[in-house]
This record gives sequence, structure tokens and C-alpha cells, in this order.
Amino acid sequence: ARRLDPGFRVSAEFFPEEEEIRAPNIDTFSPSNGRMYPALRGHRLKKARVVSNRRCSAVVSGSNFLIPSSALEGPWRINIGKPVTGGIIWQKDNRVLVDLGKKLPSIEAGIFVGTWSPNNWFHWTIDILPSVWLAGKLPPEFSEFPILLPAGYDAKASWLEPLELVLGGRKIVELSRESYVRVEDLVWIDSPSAPGPNPRIESDSPRYSLHGSAINAYRKHLIEAAGIDEGEVMPERRIYLARANGGNRPDNQDELISIANTYGYKPVFFETLDLRAAIETMLSARFIIGPHGAGWANALFCKRGIRAFMWTWQESLQDNWFANIAAVREMNFESSVEMKRRGNGWYMDPIALREHLSAMHP
Repeated sequence: ARRLDPGFRVSAEFFPEEEEIRAPNIDTFSPSNGRMYPALRGHRLKKARVVSNRRCSAVVSGSNFLIPSSALEGPWRINIGKPVTGGIIWQKDNRVLVDLGKKLPSIEAGIFVGTWSPNNWFHWTIDILPSVWLAGKLPPEFSEFPILLPAGYDAKASWLEPLELVLGGRKIVELSRESYVRVEDLVWIDSPSAPGPNPRIESDSPRYSLHGSAINAYRKHLIEAAGIDEGEVMPERRIYLARANGGNRPDNQDELISIANTYGYKPVFFETLDLRAAIETMLSARFIIGPHGAGWANALFCKRGIRAFMWTWQESLQDNWFANIAAVREMNFESSVEMKRRGNGWYMDPIALREHLSAMHP
């Protein structure tokens, strides 16, 4: 495994190198310390093999297992374990053994945008769609190249709205999660989000980073393409990021919403909103609270400088996806470790929530 060599580039820079955003969830964790996020561009590889790997954005080229140039220093933790993902069956240091399969299906050309956790709203919105948008900045000779997206990308109608706004009319070819496909002429688009892979040696630093200028430009594109005038929406609301049926991490949500209501917070179930309504809702927010979860991706649409509070659990402290979004939008963001396991779900002490809200609204 090695990082992608910028020498494969096929286009001018979409965005130049800049200091990365790597915001800590809590103040005791070390921030980025000035590490630079690489310039964003397209890269061209011949006879490459790709698959929808939900645990690692990677391309196999010759005998190389290539990962994004924005990844941290290795050796990397590539082999996740069972079930086998992306055909990866063995790893030692930065050497990996990948089962590509036999008699690979082949397509003439395609644009790869990475497939980290594509069934998650946050990673769809922050990892994948920005790269689809950047594909529109490729030279005209690539205008007919289709976008390669994970199979099942169209399972949720609400996910198709933002996709249409960044797709630029390109055709789509679905990538299987089970078997590799050979692409005779592949363009790999750099992502302004770097979710991994993680180094094998853990540290106390936040794990993930963003290219702030590119993410903010992508945000601006979506808002304008949705027909919204950001200046006409005033940030006045207090919003609780709620989840229908508790999502995949059920908690004592009803109890917490009841506490939040006494401070003027209203629950918003973003799963029920179309894209325009979701954007307008976030633009109207002055205060946002809620548990760790993919709904925080919608905070990208907030105006700068609002205040936010998120509660999470100990094992997710270095998963700084949402702190990064808060940093991109220059929020006054606070996170606490107060979620505890209770039976098959999670529990947040309502007294602790009341104390946090009292501090936010003295």
C-alpha cells in the first residue's frame, strides 16, 4: 500500500494546497499542528481495478494498492478483518494481499470518487459528493467519462437530490461491493475529505481532516443550485438533531427532547426533509444540539459563528468528523463524553444535558 503519486495528475489544481482542518472533539486532544492538505486534482491510471470498498478508498494499479495522497503517514491499518471487505485478506506493515477475483468485468472509462462508508449520510454528503462536484472541473476531454458510484446509491430518494446538483449530467456506472471491475482508463478525483485509512499506531490526535476552502466552495454550490439566497435567511432557531426511531443507536431521545424544549429547542428529523428544506432549516439555526451521528453533516449549511453542542461516547472521541464541519463553519462547538451504554441502546443523563443548556443560555 502506498499513497497516490501526484505525478499521475491529468488536470490543473482544482484547489491548491492549504493548511488542513483537523479539529479536536475536546480541547485535551492535539489539533493538526500546521499539517498541509494536498492540492486537489484529478489523476489518471490505465488498467486500474476498483471496487466499492466501504472501509477504504483505494485503487489497485499493477501491483500497487493506492490510497489517497491525503492519508496520514503509514504503516496503515488496511485489513479490517471479517467479513472481508474490498477483497483484502492479509496485511503486514504496508503490504496487503488482495483477492481481485477471476475474469474481471471491464469498462472502457470511468471517474472514481472513493467509497468510504457510502451507506452513511455523512460520508455520502461530505466524502463522496464533493468529489463528484470536483469532477466537473476536469478538462473537456473527460466530459463523457461516467461517474463510478457504489451499487445501491439510489436506494434513498433524498440522497439523489444533492447528487443531481453536483453530477453535471454525467452518466453513472455502479460499482459492486463483492467484485472488482477493471477500468481501462480511470480518473481518480481527490476528495476534500480525508477519512482514512488510519495509521496502525494510534495517537491522541484527531483522525480525520478536511480541505476547508474546497468544502466551503462545495457548500456554496449546493445552496445556490438549490435556488436559495443565503442572505435572506436569518439564524434565529434552536434545533435538536433528532433521529427517527432512534436511528441505529437508540437512546433516551424523548426524555432529552423534553428537557431541550424547556430551553426553546425543537426537534428536527432531517430524514423527512427534502434538500431545500434541510438547507433552509440549518441556515435558520442559531443554536444546534444533538448526539453524535450522521445528521451533523447538515451543519455544513449553517451560517458562520453559531453555537453547537454534541454528546458522544469515549470510543468515538477521535472521530472528529463533526468537529471538522464545525471548524469549517467557524462554530462555537462543544463536545462532551456523556453517552453510556444501556441495554441495546445508549443513555445521556438528562440532568447533564440541562446543565449544558443552562450554561449555553444563562
